[in-house]
Amino acid sequence: MINLYEARELENAQKKLNIYNWIIGVIVFVWLALNVLFFILKQSLEWGESDLLYRALAILSTCVCACVVFFIIALPRRMCKGYKRVYEMVLHGDPKPVESIFFGQDNELTQRYGVDFYELLFYDGVNQKGREVVSRVVVDAEKDISDVEIGDKVRFCTCGTVLASYEIVEKGAMKQEDIDVIFKRMEEHIGMDVVLYGENKKKGRLRR
Repeated sequence: MINLYEARELENAQKKLNIYNWIIGVIVFVWLALNVLFFILKQSLEWGESDLLYRALAILSTCVCACVVFFIIALPRRMCKGYKRVYEMVLHGDPKPVESIFFGQDNELTQRYGVDFYELLFYDGVNQKGREVVSRVVVDAEKDISDVEIGDKVRFCTCGTVLASYEIVEKGAMKQEDIDVIFKRMEEHIGMDVVLYGENKKKGRLRR
């Protein structure tokens, strides 16, 4: 199987997260040092001049430090923390292999844990109610699985709903004509059974 995640990615994410935390710590230390300096400056000047100056410098330093933390550091730190969570979930999870027919993908990005994902659609056959069952599996937007084509039979492993690894079992296991027939049957139903691997399940319309 092709593994989409490696242990070194988790290590790199942890290192980056530590760097962001260290930078935030330095900024807080600088902010505290500046305020102490401004207070000392206030004590050394006459009260009438120093009070206004102290307040202005304190407000300015607070605004600058807050802007750096929330607008420059916070977003990449949040993304890094999200990637770390995904890596931990995938690498420390216990995925079980599943075989299904690849039906296409939904390129509209969705965010989970601050990470961008797109959806893969797999056809699992007909359920007991006579409806077509399609599984939705999410893939990290930075991962490339362009070698998988519509109609291929794929064995894959997921953690939650996140694709962890995959391999192509049979190329062209289902012909395009058969896929078109299945899609047509699906379109005849307002609601189709769409299964999410894991604990969560939902119903929705399939987008090709």
